[in-house]
Amino acid sequence: MKPTITTAIAFLAFSAAATAQFGTFVPNGSFEEFTSPPVQGGLVSSYARYWQGSSPDAVITTDAPNPSQNVGIWKVALRGGSPGLGGDWTADYAITTPWIMVTPGKKYRLSGWLLRGNAADNVYLDFNDGKGLTDDDGRPLGGNFPDGHAFAKSVNVWEYQYVDVQVGSRTTGVRVRCVRDGANKGNAYFDGLMIQPLN
Repeated sequence: MKPTITTAIAFLAFSAAATAQFGTFVPNGSFEEFTSPPVQGGLVSSYARYWQGSSPDAVITTDAPNPSQNVGIWKVALRGGSPGLGGDWTADYAITTPWIMVTPGKKYRLSGWLLRGNAADNVYLDFNDGKGLTDDDGRPLGGNFPDGHAFAKSVNVWEYQYVDVQVGSRTTGVRVRCVRDGANKGNAYFDGLMIQPLN
């Protein structure tokens, strides 16, 4: 099929809509959009729109502790290895599937609500270790940059945390990641993620 002016306009309209939808906000950062009706303990990769998990321990849930403190109904949970939690003893993460477009050299604030279930674990948000936009084969299209981390500091309490990061002079796209590493004993929960430009 030959490209036409109509198809070109439709493509440009789609691109503009995608930029307007994501902008510098985290796609589905409140974990309330699903690809099919959500199931308690369902895999992030199967249910949470625009997200994928590193393992079967990355799930969606409504069973987070202290529900009166949280932001929304559904959360992303990374299940730990302690008895009764259903996870294993390895580090886990959930990461956005679309790239979030950013302006090269600009500073951004990544923020969200985190809950750490065990003091021996590290629970945090980051920009996937500062990896910039790549093509479908993993080849860099933009620059990498020194990343920062927004860490949970307490245990079994929802905390609003943030980190300010300046992206590289050639960085045009980033991904957001929710991580639990360290001893990997407890569950980690995430909700209400946002990115804001600072300059």
